[in-house]
Amino acid sequence: MAGKLEHTLPNVYSITGHRRDADVETLFQLRIEGKDGRQAWVPESAVQEDSEMALFAYWDSVADGRLGAMAHKDLWHPFRIEGHRKTHRGGQLLVYWVGSPDRSWQYERVIRKADPKLVKDYRVSVRQHQKQDQIILSARQSARRRQRNRKICQNRAGSTRITKK
Repeated sequence: MAGKLEHTLPNVYSITGHRRDADVETLFQLRIEGKDGRQAWVPESAVQEDSEMALFAYWDSVADGRLGAMAHKDLWHPFRIEGHRKTHRGGQLLVYWVGSPDRSWQYERVIRKADPKLVKDYRVSVRQHQKQDQIILSARQSARRRQRNRKICQNRAGSTRITKK
């Protein structure tokens, strides 16, 4: 089941083969060869996290690609959520898929059913970013208020001084 070529990840390892995951037939493990020559089976998602370009190059080198190796060609697993939006039919999430460079908008309820932890972690991350943005905005607003509270006065000698109201 190995691809035609080995794809070297910078200073780390090369991908030399693949197999279906023993627990979930719709996921893959990749055979990785380390710099020291040792080999190990690693979840595809870990390789995608580390070096997605090498992963996609590997699948491009395999006859019929990843799709040809899949047990269920219409079943993909979410890798990461990269955004969200509201529509008239409900919230949608921009999903990046395991083993694919593609992203697509999916209804949040569908992704929550498939991977509730991924959605929960994404929502927590969004809330943390919103809090950080609010802190930054508050700091900027405070700085503007301080500037407004200072009045630049010209005295008779033409010198400038800053005074507080």
